[in-house]
Amino acid sequence: MRNDMNLRTRLLIAFLVVSLIPLAVISIISVKTSAMALSDQTFDQLDSLRELKKAQILKMFDEHRHDMNVLMETVSTLQQSAFDKLRTSQEVKKAQIQEYFRKILSDIRVLSASLATAEALESFSLANTDGTLNQSMYDFLEKEKFGLSLRKFGEEYGYDDLLLIAKNGTVVYGMKRHKDLAMNVLSEETLKNSGLARCFQQSLTKVNIQDFEPYSFADNRQILFIGAPIIANNEVKGAVILKISNDILNTMVQRREGMGKTGESFLVGRIDGKTGYRSNRIIRKRTIGASVSGEDTDAVLSGNSGEIVKTQDDDMEIVRYDPLEIPGLNWGMITTLSLEEVIAPKLGEKQEDYFAKYIKEYGYYNLFLIHPDGKVFYSVLHESDYSVNILDKDHVQLSLGRLTKAITESKSFAFSDIEPYPPSGGKPFAFMAQPVIHNNRVELIVALQVTADIINRVMQERSGMGKTGETYLVGTDRLMRSDSYLNPKDYSVSASFSHPDKSRITTEAAQSAISGKIGNAPGVNYIGKPVLSAYTPLDIGNIRWALIAEISVREALAPVIRLKWIGLGVTLAAMVIIFVSSFFVSRFIARPIRRVIRGLTDGSVRLASASAEIATGASSLSEGVSEQAASIQEISTSLEEMASMTQQNADNTQHAETLMIAATHQAEEAACFMGQLTASMNEIFAASHKTSGILKSIDEIAFKTNLLALNAAIEAARAGEAGAGFSVVADEVRNLAAQSADAAKNTAVLIETTLKNVNEGSEFAVKTEHSFSKVSQSIVNIGQIITSITSASQEQARGIEQINVAVVETDKVVLQNADIAQQSSEASDVMLQEATAMKEDIERLCAVVGTRRRPSGVLPQNP
Repeated sequence: MRNDMNLRTRLLIAFLVVSLIPLAVISIISVKTSAMALSDQTFDQLDSLRELKKAQILKMFDEHRHDMNVLMETVSTLQQSAFDKLRTSQEVKKAQIQEYFRKILSDIRVLSASLATAEALESFSLANTDGTLNQSMYDFLEKEKFGLSLRKFGEEYGYDDLLLIAKNGTVVYGMKRHKDLAMNVLSEETLKNSGLARCFQQSLTKVNIQDFEPYSFADNRQILFIGAPIIANNEVKGAVILKISNDILNTMVQRREGMGKTGESFLVGRIDGKTGYRSNRIIRKRTIGASVSGEDTDAVLSGNSGEIVKTQDDDMEIVRYDPLEIPGLNWGMITTLSLEEVIAPKLGEKQEDYFAKYIKEYGYYNLFLIHPDGKVFYSVLHESDYSVNILDKDHVQLSLGRLTKAITESKSFAFSDIEPYPPSGGKPFAFMAQPVIHNNRVELIVALQVTADIINRVMQERSGMGKTGETYLVGTDRLMRSDSYLNPKDYSVSASFSHPDKSRITTEAAQSAISGKIGNAPGVNYIGKPVLSAYTPLDIGNIRWALIAEISVREALAPVIRLKWIGLGVTLAAMVIIFVSSFFVSRFIARPIRRVIRGLTDGSVRLASASAEIATGASSLSEGVSEQAASIQEISTSLEEMASMTQQNADNTQHAETLMIAATHQAEEAACFMGQLTASMNEIFAASHKTSGILKSIDEIAFKTNLLALNAAIEAARAGEAGAGFSVVADEVRNLAAQSADAAKNTAVLIETTLKNVNEGSEFAVKTEHSFSKVSQSIVNIGQIITSITSASQEQARGIEQINVAVVETDKVVLQNADIAQQSSEASDVMLQEATAMKEDIERLCAVVGTRRRPSGVLPQNP
């Protein structure tokens, strides 16, 4: 600090330094502490948000997997219900057909055992001799004797024809009079290898059935033959043969009750290694006799019953098959129903099916039913992937194709990552799928096509995220797996896959999370803004995503910025208050001192002048004494001269007396000024004591403020999270109160120092006052001496005539006067030195206080 600074400036600077430095330190520490605490709190919130979103995403996928399990149960239930329906329908039809053949066999046994039949055979044989038909006789026998009963039997039960064949193989009777009448089934070229010939040959020994085959004498229609021997008198006379077309069987098999739009039943059979239909199909448009093959056909003709799902003509069908127990026939009944109709039933006329309603309700884009071989036999939307084989070379590289292949191998739930899917316009989709397992075999696969919307509903739920907070997902290809909140135009899932080079996420948080790290750190987000990030890997099956929660640094630390501005405002306000207070306090302290200094300055000048005058008088007195000595030496020669000198001496002493009186008054005035100085110092001392009391009050107020802040902190703690902000403010108030108390204590120390200095100044003033009292007493003594000189001079003037007598006494008086003059001169020198020293002290005090000495006079030099 510069030595030429005045007291007021020094006090002002001291007050500012003492007050502002602690305030600045407190503000800086508070801001930094708040920033660190707020940053830690923000990271904690981001960590919590990150884990919450991770749990929500995993829960969402678990829920979707659970939904798929429910869907699988629904599909299985629908499928099983359809199988049960098929089984019930097939059992009814099977029973009807078996009963139909049982009745035919029963009828033919009755017919073959009838004597009327044997008699008719014998009679009609007479109408056929050597392969020639006696038409008139045949007509007679038919109309008059046997035809009515035989026709009634055949037509009542719907037989295509009824034949009586003689033992030699000749057809002697035909109910429909077909071309085979009168022909020999054993020798006729067109008949000997026919089913009729085989049936006849076997019928000579037993009841038999010959499977359907084309019969040339029935326009190559499929005809089934049933034959039985005609025995009379324990002798086989021939055979009765029933021709059966497929009309009745078609009627029974093709009944549509409970079969829906695509369900149908049909018969299959095998003879001589050849497998074919034994009834017509109306849905698939197959006719009896057409060849047929398949797993279900082989199984049923091997005597097995069962249920399967298979592909037929690019459609998926559920199949129920059961063998028929018909003697002599290897037949089976098969019932099919479109799997799409079974599993995706309409909820009403002109309404959407079950799965269409399902994806609409749960927010999926599409649903697929896929055969294990890859055939997509059902799709809600029927896009270009519908009815294709998703495992062929053109589709297996699609995400759905890869997923289907993986599920057929693993036989378990699987999920595919989000990527563009060309059949859906190239938009990004994910797929999740699960197989329907039956007997450890994948019967079909149910796949759901998932948009990013279901993920966005979780990731973009913004509770507690502020204006810039967001959570998002990033794949291992560094592309978005959920839409950005801050820049959805360039960083949505769709935009990322449309422009991967432009929208790739390469932030440190994304790279760390994809590498398997969990943590939080400040950094820069994908749009180049500084953020606080919390990141974690998110594993869904064998797919890894990075889950990132971020908030901008500016928003996260906004309270710190506000706190900085508040601290700056408080600091500026405090600076103004402290400056104004310090200015007035320093002015209040310096003003009385300046007044005293001005008084001391004036008194010192006057005292110096008086001392100079006294010195001058003393010098004159010394000269007078010398002259008196000379006069005494010359007194004997010139009395007149002595009288003149005596008169002059009297005048001088009179003048000296006047000067001494003035000096006395000036000394008294200086003593008065010193008394005022002492009083001013006492006032300063009293004011300092009052200031000390005020500082004690400030200290008590700070203590009470600290208690109030402590109580506020306790109440805030009781309030929990709602009072967390008040707790921080209460702590800061307590810190400020403590700093105020410290500042008050420091100020009290300074006041005590000032009191000490004022006390020392007061003592110095008292000493100065005592010195002035001594000077005044000396002046009084000098005055008395001068008075004595005056009296002596007057006596000399009156007693000139006695001079000669009193020369000796005069000489003594002269010597005494010389001594007095010497003493007066010395006293005036001492007074002048004291005045000079006092002037220097006052000048130094003026420099300290900052008051210029008023130029009321100049101290004279010692003569």
